[in-house]
Amino acid sequence: EIGDCERVIGRIALHRATAQDYHFLMNALAHFPKIKAVIAQHQSVDLLAVIANYLEDFSSLRALLNNALNDDFAKDWLIKKGFNESLDRMRSLIEDATTQIMALEAQEQQKTGINSLKIRYNQVHGYYIEITKANLDSVPEYYKRQQTLVGKERYMIPELQQLQHEITSAKNQVHVLEKELFDSIKSTVHTSINALRKSVYALAHLDALLG
Repeated sequence: EIGDCERVIGRIALHRATAQDYHFLMNALAHFPKIKAVIAQHQSVDLLAVIANYLEDFSSLRALLNNALNDDFAKDWLIKKGFNESLDRMRSLIEDATTQIMALEAQEQQKTGINSLKIRYNQVHGYYIEITKANLDSVPEYYKRQQTLVGKERYMIPELQQLQHEITSAKNQVHVLEKELFDSIKSTVHTSINALRKSVYALAHLDALLG
């Protein structure tokens, strides 16, 4: 369950580690106290005494990783919910944006009388209002045409443009803040790199002795 921890620590030391490596380290550190407790019972064996001496308790470091690293892999996050209040607030704003988009869609359907009016999104154009050509006579003057397609037209209105700007800004801020938090965590881990190296080196000797 500890696996090749030396290799992971090596990547962390060289600043080449991925988020997966930090998850691996977090899970490995959970076993350190248990191993030390077992070998501490055999202090009369000189080699085991030396190994126990080098095997440190990284409980606080593991707690940080456990509190910070996202463990819900259905979400494309680095940092889990509850670790940082500002990050949680930004994410809530983004999630709430879906509700706001639906509300704006319903509002525009009512104002225009076009029940088939839809607000859609794609990676190239962002958000837009889509109206079939059968309903073009009902399109208000304040609708700005963006694109003409077969059988339908795409439009933009100020409210949707403002909402899109807020969503895009929030997404960019989330990305920046999440990276800052993850970089801070990596720096904290790096302050313990020498102790981690000694500990996993000691475990490698224990592995050899058991073999």
